[in-house]
Amino acid sequence: MPPEQRPVLQALLWDHLRFSFHVADYGVQAREGEDTITAHLRDFEVPTPDAVLAATRPRAIHIFEEHDGLSHRLATLTMEAVTGDLIDVVIRDGVFVDVDDNGINLSDYEDNPTYAADMRARHVGDGWK
Repeated sequence: MPPEQRPVLQALLWDHLRFSFHVADYGVQAREGEDTITAHLRDFEVPTPDAVLAATRPRAIHIFEEHDGLSHRLATLTMEAVTGDLIDVVIRDGVFVDVDDNGINLSDYEDNPTYAADMRARHVGDGWK
């Protein structure tokens, strides 16, 4: 990975994990004074974006021939999140641009490189950040 892409990938994984902890129940009990997201970050032992990147494991890279006709080069890096869930990091023209649950439709990213992030914001707003 080019060094300039590391902070981009960290931020994408961090935001996606925090969102996951906002909308899903992984059975973590918050301590007094903790919100749900902080409790999950503590329990999964990932208190920082750097820790999330270190704990997330690459599993596969997918380049789909059916997307060869698009104007952008699109691929996914499938990773195993700290929760055990598979997620897809979208690569558009060689740059990490978004992340979502495994099984995304790459053509959604042809016109909008932040399609999944925009959908999350539309459904729950930014209050979870």
